[in-house]
Amino acid sequence: MILGRGISSLSAGEKLHAKLTQAGVGPKRLEKQGEVPASSVKQDRDGVVVTLSIDPKAINALIQKQEDKVNLKSAADFSDFLKNFHEELCDSKKDSKMLNELPESSDPARLDLAKQAANYILQTSGEPLAYGDVSAKNPFSALGRKTLSNIAFDDSGAYTSSERFVAFTEIEHRDQEFGKKITEQIATMSRKDESRSTLWTRLIQSNARATLLSEMSETERAFRGFGTEASERTIAAALKLETNGVNPPELPEYQNLREAKDSVLAAVTDTQGLVAWKMVSVKQLAADSTRLELIEFVSASKDATAEKNPPQEATAASKAPANPVSQAKASRWLSLYATIGAY
Repeated sequence: MILGRGISSLSAGEKLHAKLTQAGVGPKRLEKQGEVPASSVKQDRDGVVVTLSIDPKAINALIQKQEDKVNLKSAADFSDFLKNFHEELCDSKKDSKMLNELPESSDPARLDLAKQAANYILQTSGEPLAYGDVSAKNPFSALGRKTLSNIAFDDSGAYTSSERFVAFTEIEHRDQEFGKKITEQIATMSRKDESRSTLWTRLIQSNARATLLSEMSETERAFRGFGTEASERTIAAALKLETNGVNPPELPEYQNLREAKDSVLAAVTDTQGLVAWKMVSVKQLAADSTRLELIEFVSASKDATAEKNPPQEATAASKAPANPVSQAKASRWLSLYATIGAY
């Protein structure tokens, strides 16, 4: 618990951490979670068990804007990843090895989300589901484009092959829908001004590509061989000068393009018990209306210790001294397991 400072002076991470120290984890939840490391279990004065494996500084680091660096290996290997996944799915269907990957986590919500991604793929392929007790709903439908891009091109092991594949297919679906609207807009402008049809086509396409690039990870950009958002904006600005003062039309809406600032990736459970990925603002997580059950770091490290004992490794990483390398491994992604009445 944070003492000696007024709540208004606390950072967003500290406020959330202060609330999490009051979050209860019931006995049934602990049984489903499996053995909980003693170092991550805390008991408050009311005898309620609280499971924490993160500190305020770690939360703050996650909600701060971090530099988006290109992963050249992931970009170079992504076509092969898609090809191999398709081939395994066609050959082995629900018995595909890649389809049946599960994350290094003992939390049932995290495992259900991975299984749900596999079920979604099988359902859209017209195949029997692999997991009868898990939903086949797309677990990524509520996420913004940039988050989907980060998940799809994350080859660290933090996400399963099924999850990466679903995230990418969701991007492709949304981009195609956006592309159809762009094509219609170009056709409309060309009919209105046939003499400058080529100009309107180039200008609208440049603005559309800049919109996609604004919510595209650097690794995806490298994979697609695109320029930068800044370069596309420059091209569009130059083309606009040729319209003789006629402003280009506002671009059509892109479904779930952006997410709120200061938000973290969370596994949320609705009142029906269904789980889904969602970017949730720290303010909402800290609100009185949000009941948090568990907060857990999941390390993407592939070393031997993590392989043998992932939950303990995750806790150790979050409590380790300030080491840039270990913090980078532990901070690849944060899973917040929450029950939020609004969902």
